[in-house]
Amino acid sequence: MELTLWTPPSRRAFPFDKPLKLIPLGDLHAGCDGFDGDRLHRMVKKAVADDCWFYGMGVYTDFASASNREKLIVAGLYETSRSLVDGAVDRVLDELKQILEPTRGRWLGMLEGNHYWMFEDGVTSDQALARYLGAPFHGTCGVTHVLFQEPPRRSATAVLWATHGRGGASTKGTILRKLAAAITSWDATVYMMGHLHQLESAKVDRGYTTHSRSPVLIAKPLLLVGTGSYLKGYQQGSRYGGRPRGSYVERAMYPMTSLGSPLVTLTAKEDRIRGHKYIYVDPGVSY
Repeated sequence: MELTLWTPPSRRAFPFDKPLKLIPLGDLHAGCDGFDGDRLHRMVKKAVADDCWFYGMGVYTDFASASNREKLIVAGLYETSRSLVDGAVDRVLDELKQILEPTRGRWLGMLEGNHYWMFEDGVTSDQALARYLGAPFHGTCGVTHVLFQEPPRRSATAVLWATHGRGGASTKGTILRKLAAAITSWDATVYMMGHLHQLESAKVDRGYTTHSRSPVLIAKPLLLVGTGSYLKGYQQGSRYGGRPRGSYVERAMYPMTSLGSPLVTLTAKEDRIRGHKYIYVDPGVSY
């Protein structure tokens, strides 16, 4: 787990009265037949024009799963074979870098997913992409603090808790149930998870009381977000091994999911409750 304080370039904090627009982006599966690169390209173009920031949720390329990596390691590939595999992964990364190039320097962090390749020098494909994009690499799980400030006195902090996730989902709502469990262990503003390809969200409140002679009840808004995917699970005429065959999504009868990414907004606000000033960050989401 990596804990970081994110600050925008050339500033100590994000402006208090300006919403931070954040796109959690993951489960791209670049290199796979079902990868929707056109959709990703359109989203990146619009998001950059709208002054959005990004957070990487893992699985940027489709190669390779944990079981595939273990088998290739056990196989003991010759150097020439290893170089061929490295080169193939590099080509997929280069195509993905071309799409994501406009987002360079606009990343709060990037997670590691369950699909990646480790090059001969020990660097993974996820790390290589993070370096290219100028993104802090957060590994398995990341907690990012975003400070909103208006000198000299008004300030608020949003906490982003993010994990790539694991497990399967045959029904809608699974990702929200998994994130609801995270609320019991972690105090955050936004909880984000990928892996299940579900584009879903829920906004809930958590109760707090002020530390004063006359305690006041405060409801803090929290946001649970399933961060979506860019992999087409069902395609007409799909072929594998030279014969008609569906993807693993189709073969496992997983439900169709809406492709794309959510747009998370974080807005610092000031309110008064029974005479007490209350400053907080209000999270929202749209699609």
